[in-house]
Amino acid sequence: MISNSYKKIITTFLDITSQKTVQKITISELMQRSNLKRETFYYYFDSKETLIEETLRFILFTPYLDKLNNNSIADANLTLLTTIKKYPIFFKDLLSPQNEYIFKQIYCQLSVETLTSFFTKDNGEKISSEFQLALKFYAYAVNNIIYEWIQQNFNIENDILVKQLSNIPHTLSTHF
Repeated sequence: MISNSYKKIITTFLDITSQKTVQKITISELMQRSNLKRETFYYYFDSKETLIEETLRFILFTPYLDKLNNNSIADANLTLLTTIKKYPIFFKDLLSPQNEYIFKQIYCQLSVETLTSFFTKDNGEKISSEFQLALKFYAYAVNNIIYEWIQQNFNIENDILVKQLSNIPHTLSTHF
């Protein structure tokens, strides 16, 4: 179970990102605005990078996995896109030149972890290296499309983009 302090830090972090860049947010400011002690931050997070990772896990990938488990990949992708649109300044900042590398590294890692978790949930077995490679390929392709979508100010409606993302495996399979 996620603690109230953990949630408070993440939600305050997201609130602050609507006013200033991630780079300019200090741990002291974050904790002061959270009304929590600085030590509480380090109880949950090792660094600002860990905070970004856990924020992405909390707002994107946990709900994404829940949707995958109970619905479809299209519903999961719609949830993901809707959440990204809810925090446009945060995601655009994460794709800025000073944050882009670490963001893409964290985002791709969490994407692959989430998909792997979904595909191993029923049998608990490891997935084959070929299937793992296919998951990475899918995750990286979808992520790059989402990065472009964010940078182009969400130029495609969510439902249209979800259809396009959902068609990637089928489209590719007809050509390989």
